[in-house]
Amino acid sequence: MSPFRYGVSGFVVESVLPLRGLDSVDDDGRPPEYTMSRLDEAARDSQPEWPRQPSGPRDFIRKSGRGPDAWWLRTEDARTHRVHPSTGLVEFDAGSSPGLALTHSVVDFALPNLLSCGERVVLHGALLETRTGCVAALGESGVGKSTLAARWVRSGRRFLSDDWFVLRREGERLIAYPSHPSIRLRARDLELAARGGVEETDSPSAFSKVWYAFPPGSTAYCSEPRELRGVALLRRPGNGTGLARTAPLGSRDAMTGLVSALVLLEIDSAERWRTLLPLLARVEAGLRLEEVFLPEGAEDEAGARDVMAAIEGLARDGAGERTSPFAAAGKGADAHGR
Repeated sequence: MSPFRYGVSGFVVESVLPLRGLDSVDDDGRPPEYTMSRLDEAARDSQPEWPRQPSGPRDFIRKSGRGPDAWWLRTEDARTHRVHPSTGLVEFDAGSSPGLALTHSVVDFALPNLLSCGERVVLHGALLETRTGCVAALGESGVGKSTLAARWVRSGRRFLSDDWFVLRREGERLIAYPSHPSIRLRARDLELAARGGVEETDSPSAFSKVWYAFPPGSTAYCSEPRELRGVALLRRPGNGTGLARTAPLGSRDAMTGLVSALVLLEIDSAERWRTLLPLLARVEAGLRLEEVFLPEGAEDEAGARDVMAAIEGLARDGAGERTSPFAAAGKGADAHGR
């Protein structure tokens, strides 16, 4: 059987098993940048010991004992992957029921970690298209990034990502690249069929979210890179507040939020940090960054409109550069973020 080819974040990904909710691409003879294959039995037997009760995200990552260029990754539902940054290979244990759960663990966990090696900057967040470019909505898992992306789509706008994206500096502009045309939701109350979203299902279901995929040419998905114009750090106020509100971020809190949103496999690499920090400093010094507090317990349309208006406001022209202690470092970054 010929491998399956998909476009993800501007790269060609080739997989031995079909993946769901992604854009298929034709085989034009060019080799893929990234390849997905099954773990063989010997590799499965050589994986490291995993903690029974992980205390943080890094507990799901282990450096391989078989060489300097292999990392083991393990998802919360115990799916195991091994990634090889130098060759762009992802090996996965498909289990007995490949489908949405496999797609999610490969495309939204293993691949962004692999992409974070080298000169790319990968951030955990949603990307929402605006009139002048796009705004990134960052925040911890479960805060509401995908729900915000779904509401954005329902309002007639386009999204570029609901979970992660690649950011690069090109000249004086910060360019964000879309990941893939799908949105995953925990509830069905934001169904997206009206904008062309197709609900993907497994039989039996092996995925805990509702997965909407948008076909090529969809008016809900922006497949082209856009200039990043602002950043929203999503928060839940935790005090029952029913109204959305925003608050400006100081330089320290802004940088803390950006660093916290990094997807970074080689976290102990000083060379990687020398690449990353100047680009993050450029984001902090040159864009509008604000906390956006989401309505607590009141997901009404008025609250959603307030949130979307706040997001749109971050991308308005004339935001100017912030007075920041990181500004000098940011101006020193080259086109690759170094």
